[in-house]
Amino acid sequence: MPHLVFAGVKPEEIKDISTTLTDTLSKIADAPRDYFTYEVKENYFIFDGEIVNVNPVIEVSWFDRGQQVKDDMAAAIDQAVRSKGYDRIEVIFDALEKESYYENAEHY
Repeated sequence: MPHLVFAGVKPEEIKDISTTLTDTLSKIADAPRDYFTYEVKENYFIFDGEIVNVNPVIEVSWFDRGQQVKDDMAAAIDQAVRSKGYDRIEVIFDALEKESYYENAEHY
């Protein structure tokens, strides 16, 4: 954990930035690289009966590590996605409660 879910981007773009982004985020969060997972949602956005492009939205599910770490991670994610030509990126953090997160039937 953290788990990043990308919408409004192409899987190839995330593949291109994934190694460097993981290196950066693991340093910021002081977490092992293998804690990070990326998911790309290939969904369609509809407006007025048409399929439309949207700005990238990245949701980060994680155990909160404080405002400064959140700010630094948001900036790193923004910069990485922006490098693919996007000019408006939204990053949303969803803080998980350790008592509500289970791995092998054990909560943290």
